[in-house]
Amino acid sequence: MASLHKDPNKNQSSKQSEGIEKGRFRNLEFSLKKRAYQELLAYCQRKSLTLEDGVSSLIERGIDNYWLMAYKSLKHDFIMLKENFETYKRDNKLLTAIEAQNEELKSQLLKKGIPNQVLATPSKKENTNKAGELSVAKELADKEGESEAARMSLAVREETAAKLKQFLIEKGFFVTDAVPVLIEYGLASQDEYALMALKEEREKELPKMDAEYAALRFRAYQYFKVNQTITIRLYVLLSENRRLKELCQLHGICIAAQDPWDDWGSDKINELYGRYVFVNRV
Repeated sequence: MASLHKDPNKNQSSKQSEGIEKGRFRNLEFSLKKRAYQELLAYCQRKSLTLEDGVSSLIERGIDNYWLMAYKSLKHDFIMLKENFETYKRDNKLLTAIEAQNEELKSQLLKKGIPNQVLATPSKKENTNKAGELSVAKELADKEGESEAARMSLAVREETAAKLKQFLIEKGFFVTDAVPVLIEYGLASQDEYALMALKEEREKELPKMDAEYAALRFRAYQYFKVNQTITIRLYVLLSENRRLKELCQLHGICIAAQDPWDDWGSDKINELYGRYVFVNRV
């Protein structure tokens, strides 16, 4: 299914919305892909509707489905955010523990009279990219019939024009971009009972979810940035940690028998680089 993209030029979008107030958007001009046009004709025939009434019905249904699918997507993102938050929190506990342990080991060695020159990390170029750059594969597929379009010009019901106007104002979309996609949303085969249940759930849960999502995303971002900073230095920190532990053993300082990061190799470090360094967003 095609997707709607918010147009950054709000002034142009508002100019288009003015047309609804003046009645001009009751006569819509737009293009439909060949497949969608054929499905539209079949829908009108099946429902015994004129083309104008069919388009009006599908636009209204498409607007409802758009908001429901947007909620469903937000719900999925919220679940993923919760999982990411727990992962970031768990990683943060380990990464910050490495830094803290290094400082503690240095402190104990200094008390033993070990000079700073011995404790200093050997000067060498920090390898911040040993994990290798991640390649992003982009899949491009041309769907059958998408290059062919049917040009349409027809009137819609007044109440449909009003709903369309409100939708365009809220989302900042162009009419010519929005109408074809809304029709496709309207044509999408959906279980009516499932949609009704989703609509009731959205009305009940959306306000609470919006607030929780914003708060959790902020906390996740804080963990993410700290973890990113430490991960960039992770090779140096682990090397320093192992060297300090060897010095402690050499000078009779008791240390923990085993820490989780003692066995971290390239696989674990590559995993953390992929999670915190080679990413575009949280």
